[in-house]
Order: sequence, then C-alpha cells, then structure tokens
Amino acid sequence: MKKHIRISEKHLLLVLVVIIITITITGCKDEDIPDELIDVILINIDVPSVEEIKEFINTKTDLTASDDLVINAPDEIYNIAELSSIWENTQSDSEQHRAFNEIFSFIFPDREMDNNFFFDLDGILKYDESEYGLQEYNNEIAMAFGSPVGNNYTRINRGRGVSLVGIMPDYGRYPSVYAFEPARHFERVTTHQPSSTISYQLLDGERPINEAVAVFEEFINSLPLLQNPTMDMRVMEVDVLKVGEDLYGYNFITSKVYGNIPFDYMRSGTNWQPTEVTKNYFFFLGYGFMLVSYEVDSIYGLQRLNEVSPTKTVDSIISINQALEQVSDALTDAVELIVERIDLVYIGKDYTYPDVERTKAISQTTTAWKVRLYNVNDNFRYIAYVDAADGSNFRYYTQTN
Repeated sequence: MKKHIRISEKHLLLVLVVIIITITITGCKDEDIPDELIDVILINIDVPSVEEIKEFINTKTDLTASDDLVINAPDEIYNIAELSSIWENTQSDSEQHRAFNEIFSFIFPDREMDNNFFFDLDGILKYDESEYGLQEYNNEIAMAFGSPVGNNYTRINRGRGVSLVGIMPDYGRYPSVYAFEPARHFERVTTHQPSSTISYQLLDGERPINEAVAVFEEFINSLPLLQNPTMDMRVMEVDVLKVGEDLYGYNFITSKVYGNIPFDYMRSGTNWQPTEVTKNYFFFLGYGFMLVSYEVDSIYGLQRLNEVSPTKTVDSIISINQALEQVSDALTDAVELIVERIDLVYIGKDYTYPDVERTKAISQTTTAWKVRLYNVNDNFRYIAYVDAADGSNFRYYTQTN
C-alpha cells in the first residue's frame, strides 16, 4: 500500500527557499560555465586598405609590397587568442553508415548504390565503382568518409575530370576514379582570389570565379550531417586549370573557418622546410573541383564538427602594421623580401590523443598574423607568423613552390 506524504505550506516554502539559495550559491560559479561561453565576445578589427598597407610596407628597408598584395582579414572576430581544437569520434558504426548513405543520396539522387562496390575499411567507409581495376573510365563514381562523417577523411568524385583524362588515374596502387586529383593531371594557368569576378570557359559556358565559389561553398556546407556543425568550409584561393583547348576548370583550395578566421592551410604537394618551432604545425589540406557551373565534381577534405574550447582571450589584437613591424624587426636587413599576402589565421600544432582508444584528439591553436614573403635572392618563400594577441613568438618556415 502506498504511503501519502502531506507537506504543509510552511514546509514547502522552506524547501523552495533552500533550493533558491543553493542555486544562487552554486549555479553561477565560473567553473560551471562552459568554457566556450567564458569571455568570448566579438571584437572589431581596423583593417586598412590594401593601398595603405602597401605604402606602410614600402617604408621598410627590407620589405617591398607586391603589386598583387592580398589581405585576408575580417572586420570582426571572436576575442580568442588561444584555443583547443577538439576532434572526437562519437559516431557509432550504424550512425556512420547512416550518415554515409544520406550524403550519397544527397549527391547522387538518381543513382542506386551497388553494394558490390561498398567497402568498410577499418573505420573508413568507401564506395568506388572502379575498385576492380577498370582501365578506361565509364561513368564510375566514388566517395569515402572516415568517422565521424563530416569531420574526418573525405573524398567525393563524380568523375567528370576523370572522363576528360580518359583513363583511370594510377598513383602506384591501382587505377581508380577514387584517387583522382585534378592538380596532378591539368596544368595550372593562374591563381585568383575567391572574390574575383573574372570568368573562364567551363564545359558548359563562362562562369565568374566568385559565382563558382558561391556554388561550391553552398554545396559543401549543405552536405547533410548527423551533428550540428561548429564550422564552415571556405574557399581560400582558386587555381584555374587548363582541361582542354580553351576550356578550364576551377580548383578551389579550401580550409575550415571558425568565427570568421580560417584555420591555416597548405596546398597538397607543397615542398616545405620547417624549423624546429614549426615542424609540428598542423595544416588543413583540402580542395574542390568544378568543371560545369552548376555542379561540384570532386571534394577532398571536410571538417565541420570540431569543438572549440578557448583557453585565452584578449580585449584586442595587434594591427596588420604592428605585425609587419615585428616581422621586419626579426628579419635580416641583408635580405630583400616581397610581401605577397597577409592572413589572420588559427595555426595549430599536430593533434595529440589523450586516450589510448584514440577516439579524441586535441590541437593547441593560436590566433596569428601570417605573412607570406618571397625572397628574391634564393627564390624561397618565407611563411612567417606572429601571435595576434601581442606580436610575440615570431616563427617561420620556407617553401620552394
């Protein structure tokens, strides 16, 4: 038989008072506030015009501004000086399969998946219709995702680029549409910024670069994911590749973006020489390829689910001119350097795994001004960084392409 407990109004009032006091004392302590909410606010950045920055650069005896100087800095950012970028695999096998199938249906709505070409390769789900070593291309497609889908290894290929080559690419393993990389097969004509309004002839007609970029970014950021994304993918540069007689394709160099700031990136195949300080840096490697104006042909790289935990915030960051002062002071006057590009980026160290299961990885990341310089004496490029918080911690690496 159930017992019925009666509480008087006096006792009920006392209980409510205790609850309210408890919440007031314990519920508002700083340690109970999620890290990502502590002191994170939007701050404004004063970004001078390109001409003003060129004028400042040319006052330095060791620096000269490139005629085509590029500035990539937003007007507004989070006040994060340092953060932990956290990758974590929280997807079960069944969730990974479901996410894979949803993206397949999104990209290829009129195509039925053939299970003979589907493979589960120790955590990477792969679909490759050329898996059995076909030499000639015949409308095969391919895609692969690691777990979690949307924040791990990613390849997608519709096959248009392969059809222009005519045979399956073979990079020392086996012929496959899966492994196709446009930059390996087509000549790079030039490079433009994503905002460029210049048009090139694609397979279906001319398309301005900025419009093609918008199509690509809309597509990649619309891929269905099981979790709410924390980041977006963004085009950083656009290579124009010659794919035929008076025909071109757009190769989008991509990175992930958080709070208007991109994570630092590097082109695939870059020949770089790190210093002791920069040898453990992590760079995003990603691209997308377009041959017709309404469609993305291939994608490599997709990371939209990283958690961000700020570890240091600031009231403001140093200006571009102050960053250039620090770079100029750190370099020898005997070297003549041309400033080609200035970016505000997140630059992180290689991911480390806090657990033996390797289901979680953390990259300690810093907001930094990145300055790309060309050394006319040795034809090297120097990629230099200073911390955006105070201009300290000058470091660099060199590259020869």
